[in-house]
Amino acid sequence: MSDPFFYIGIDVYSGCYSGYLGISFFMDIAVREGLFQTDFDRIIRETNAFKELEFRRDGGKYLLERYQNMERLASEDLLVKSYEIFFAQSEPSYQLSYPERKYAVQCILEKKNKNEVSTLFLMGRLMEGIFYPPLMEELERNQILKTFLETSAIDQLDDSFINKIVSNAEEFLVYKNEGYLELIKDKLDCMNMPRPEGSFDYYLYPGMKEWSLFKYTSHMFTTSQIPESLLKDMSTQAVIQAIWEYPFFFELFTLLDDDYEWTFQMVISSTNAYQELKARNEVSEYLLERYRHMDFVSTAIMQPKYFELLFCHYDFLSQFNYQECIEIVKLAIENEFIRREYYGEVSATSEVTWFLVGRTMQNAHYVPFMKEIEENENLRLFIESFYIDRRTSQREKTELMLYSIYEYGLLFIKD
Repeated sequence: MSDPFFYIGIDVYSGCYSGYLGISFFMDIAVREGLFQTDFDRIIRETNAFKELEFRRDGGKYLLERYQNMERLASEDLLVKSYEIFFAQSEPSYQLSYPERKYAVQCILEKKNKNEVSTLFLMGRLMEGIFYPPLMEELERNQILKTFLETSAIDQLDDSFINKIVSNAEEFLVYKNEGYLELIKDKLDCMNMPRPEGSFDYYLYPGMKEWSLFKYTSHMFTTSQIPESLLKDMSTQAVIQAIWEYPFFFELFTLLDDDYEWTFQMVISSTNAYQELKARNEVSEYLLERYRHMDFVSTAIMQPKYFELLFCHYDFLSQFNYQECIEIVKLAIENEFIRREYYGEVSATSEVTWFLVGRTMQNAHYVPFMKEIEENENLRLFIESFYIDRRTSQREKTELMLYSIYEYGLLFIKD
């Protein structure tokens, strides 16, 4: 079949990719071996289609889907090389998660000609794009290899350098972050229970040198997604653990600015681990079990508060019965005062506790508290969105409002 679209796929992703493959100059980027990047920048980078692609969120997925189905036909070899050079560009490939990159590298090792310069260029860049630690160490001491991945220059590229890329790729498929448990030690201490069997180890994590090399938060985000095939087989406790260890979990508090639902949407709701958790049954009993075990004083002061903010969401609170709500409020108040004995009163962390206590009583439809919400606008806004009027002139009202939640909590427990 002479039509190059036969094996690439004629389905068009908003015209962008087929637009590239159809333009008469597309294959020119693969003609001058060693100058792939120069010619891509000269011919493709300034096209309006490529500029449009930079704004698309799931382009990497479609690139990978097409690439895995490609065959290197002799009559169209230049077209495949051009596609590999295109795929190697950081703009579309940054959308690929760590597992998707591993899958792409596996596809190359199993199905492609890994000695082709364009294939090596793509394979190296797939690993470099998420700062694969062993490769980054190699690039620090190997200027020739570093130049190749930057420019595709092949002047001094011999078999030994080809073997370095291939061996790194083979190790990439089985790589594990050996120092991971140390990086999450404060979270494990706070849990005060065994880490669930089958928990997911994130490939890159804050505290690793490679994590600091990311230039954009969006790159960190795609690297921190879990393969769907693994998620489906993980226990519910392991999925909760994945959210607990999620690299951006702490942002639930740091971004919290009087709009809880917006912050939750930005930080947690978009993760595939959270979407999987929502689809599980009996999540509430696992969350409550964790809350019973949580150590509020043996670790960094904020770790339990991040969990309470997860606990506060109506997706989970709505699953608790009345007696469980009483237990949550009792635990929250007890833990708040245990924490104060060690750290003193910290208003920001106390606000999280009263937010959980208030939302839990609201979920239980505790009548005295529901009436108070109807009559107290400040309380209603706080329970609804974590909004607090922080003007100095309103400080006394705010303190009285938060104290009222505590008082209602004590009555609720005795009810």
